[in-house]
Order: sequence, then structure tokens, then C-alpha cells
Amino acid sequence: MVDSSSHRFFYYSYPPCGECEHVHFPVRDLAAAWDATKVLDFSFSAQTDCGFHNLPALQFRLADAIRTTVDFYSESPTPVVVSKQDGVTCLNEDVLREDATIGHSALVLLAWSGACRLGIFLPNEPPMPIDSLTKGILAMQLETGAFGCTFKNPTEYLRGIAFFPGEAMLALMDVYELSRDTKTRHSLDAMVQDSILSAMEQAFKFYSRHHEENELDVNYNIWQAQAFARYYNALSDSSAHKDAVATYVLDLCHEVCESRSWKYQLARGSSFYVNLETVEIVCGLDALVEGLTVAQALQDDHAVTKFRIHVTNAARFVEWVQDQVPEDSLVGHGGLGYGGIQVLEQRLDVTGHGLSAMNKLHKLAMKGW
Repeated sequence: MVDSSSHRFFYYSYPPCGECEHVHFPVRDLAAAWDATKVLDFSFSAQTDCGFHNLPALQFRLADAIRTTVDFYSESPTPVVVSKQDGVTCLNEDVLREDATIGHSALVLLAWSGACRLGIFLPNEPPMPIDSLTKGILAMQLETGAFGCTFKNPTEYLRGIAFFPGEAMLALMDVYELSRDTKTRHSLDAMVQDSILSAMEQAFKFYSRHHEENELDVNYNIWQAQAFARYYNALSDSSAHKDAVATYVLDLCHEVCESRSWKYQLARGSSFYVNLETVEIVCGLDALVEGLTVAQALQDDHAVTKFRIHVTNAARFVEWVQDQVPEDSLVGHGGLGYGGIQVLEQRLDVTGHGLSAMNKLHKLAMKGW
């Protein structure tokens, strides 16, 4: 799924004809770069060739595509109008060719931080505007604790609420963790670090209440669970609301387990609607592994047992889905999001969620599950 001429990621591959296609979709493009960092992380830590004939060449190609993608989108960031401070930016809309959102800023930060952990971007290289992009997200937080989603309309907090705020908060926590990791030598300004935890506290109050008062798409749960699981890990044991954050994360994950594909189709180990259910199950798995770690920290035996069963079933389902594409397909074998009556493409974003979940599971297994 890497274009050898542009060193960028394709979005679709079509197994029946062996063709790949670019689509102008900046959020997905950046997400692919972020997901590729997880593939590299797994390939370095697994201490195996992962079945590839020339793993070093694959690793180099992925690292090159990550670097090219991040460099492309982070070029010439623009000031955030809502902020009166200097050094507060978002991605350039001339580069994006669409309205800049906190989702764009989040995903370039996630891809960059993942690359930094792998040594793809080194401290002595020209700096990526990590502080200014982080400040740009923080500047979009409203008095209610919600985040405005589009920089052109900073009070518009409902647009993309199932995705953008969760992605943004996950990015905030990721760069916060990176800045506190002495091995990486990449750091945020100390005041920005403090601002992140303060912003997350206010955001928790809003989004947990919004979840309680509204019937929401399960995608809301998926991103919220990942963001607040990371926030939970950052809180000290003496924090007054740490238990409440944990309860919120577990509630979100219990609802994932009750969603249609998880509750009805996963139990069969196969599917009538492979493409649709793969999306829901794989994306949910990415969040559920985070919920499992919180349940383990709480020593909540009921939640741990339930989540382990669902995670195991989902992993087996993903294996079954991969078996549906012939191994001799030119592209598409091992990819997710492919199948069904009308869907003939492999979606890189769905594959990315699957890779992310499997990498998290591998790390859990290394700790004894």
C-alpha cells in the first residue's frame, strides 16, 4: 500500500484486479502514517522476520513513507485565529485542501510521536512544530470543556464529535507521554505539559456527561476509550477523579461489547457482511485492548474476564477475515475492510486499526497477558 514513485500511502487496493488507488483524504493519509509506526514498532520488538522475505527493506520503505507523509502535511503551519498568543498553529489549509480540524493536528502529532519513538525523526533534525500544534488543539477547548472541531468555527463542537475530540485528546496524551520519556529526548514546554492534564480534566467532565445524556455512535466510544485510558494512566493514585475516569473507560468498552457486530456476529466466528462487521469489530478491538489494561489495573475480575473473551474472539475473527482473500492475490491478502457483495476494496484505515490492536495485544502478551 506504499506508492514507490511518491513514497506515500495508497488508500484503496482492489484484490480482484490487483490495482491500488490514491484518494485525497488527509485524515486517512495521516492515520496511515501513524498506523505504519505501529507496524514498525511490532516488527522491531517481535524479533522475527514476520514472514517477510526482506524485512529490513520493508521497514525502510515504511519509515520513508511515514517521514514523507508527516513532512508534507506539517509544512508551513498557520496561526490559529482563536488564540491571541504567538506560536499557536494548525495545519495549512492550502496543503490540506479542506478546512483544518483538530483531527488533522491530532493525527500528524500521533504519526510524528510514533516516528520519534522509533528514531525516524531525530532530535538534531529541523523540529516539527509540536509545541505550536499542541497549543493549537488546546486553544480550541471551550469553557464547557468540549473541544471545537474546526479552526474556522471554533465554537462548533458537535461536528465530528465521534472522532475529532477523541483523536485530539489521544494526541495530547501521546505527546505528553513522549515528553516525559527521557529516552526519546523530545519534549514539550513544561507549561504545555501542565496545560494538557488540566485540559483533560475539563474534557472528562464534559464528554463523560455528554455520553451519559445522549445515545451516541459506537465510534464515540472507540476514540474516547483510548484517550481516557491514557489519561487514567497519567493520573496519580491520589487523584480525586481517577476512579471516575476508569469507570468511564470501562463503561465505554462494555458498550462496545454490546454493539451489534460484537454481540451477534462475532459469536459465530464468521460473518454474512464481512466488510461492515470487520470495520466495527476491528475498530472496537483497538479500544477494547485499552479497556482491558484499565480493568487489569483496577483488578476488576469481571471486566478482565469479559474483555479477554471478547478480545480473543475478535482476534480469531480477524484471522478468519484474512483467510477470505486468496494468498496469491496481488494486493489485499491480509488487508481488512474487503469483502461483501458491493465492497471490492481493501481500506487502509480498517487495516490500520487491526494492526494497532494486534500490536497492543502483543505488548500485553509480552507482559504475561
